[in-house]
Amino acid sequence: MKGPAKDAYLANPWHASHPDHPVTPAMRPPTTAAVDLYARLDELRERFADAQRNDRAAIRLTAEAVALRLLIEGEMPSRVAERAPLSVAHLRVIARRAGLGPARPGPKLGHRARQKLPL
Repeated sequence: MKGPAKDAYLANPWHASHPDHPVTPAMRPPTTAAVDLYARLDELRERFADAQRNDRAAIRLTAEAVALRLLIEGEMPSRVAERAPLSVAHLRVIARRAGLGPARPGPKLGHRARQKLPL
């Protein structure tokens, strides 16, 4: 593309390289699911502010917020459990509550099978 056609193309404010382009990747409007997840993060932040007096609750809420952030980014609960001081079961509950987990949980494991799981 050359000449006036190229100038007209670049002068279009919807072209990504135009300085007045309204939708840069950082400014793209979030999806409804993302809005809900970030609302959940804000709720956790508020609860954390209220729980700062109680150290154990603050540590747990911080771990939940970090875990939720990693789950939002697409990390698997088992991988998040390696970094956060929460069990995989607790992370699955957090993910399900935030709408990230499966619609229904997997098969139930008996006590003996649970003891043999490598964690």
